[in-house]
Amino acid sequence: MTTLYKKPAWARGSVSVENPTQYAASYMDDAAALAARPERDEIFTLLMLLEVPVWMPGLWVERPGGWLNTKSGVSRTFQDLRDAISARITELALDPKLVEAYPASRCSFAEDQAFRRLGFDERMARFKQA
Repeated sequence: MTTLYKKPAWARGSVSVENPTQYAASYMDDAAALAARPERDEIFTLLMLLEVPVWMPGLWVERPGGWLNTKSGVSRTFQDLRDAISARITELALDPKLVEAYPASRCSFAEDQAFRRLGFDERMARFKQA
């Protein structure tokens, strides 16, 4: 097979048309690892729902047992963030059981996107009505 395009040096050794399954096993391992993170996913969902002040201005990367804010260098453990979520629930006068149930709630993609596009105050007002 003659190619008119030569891969740049940085791309050599990456997945190619000739061998598209080269990294399939690794990809599946990564996908399985991501699916096995219910605690992390639940905390992240609540942080975003409640727009917790210690979370929102950060640029976060995952670390074992929590996240690191690469903007400030501050690490937060899952427990730190659970405490921040609890404080935010109290501040917003929300029902803790309703908030805790949110990550497991199901709706259509369109309904979810419509909810997320609302401003924070409107989302909280609708959340309190649920």
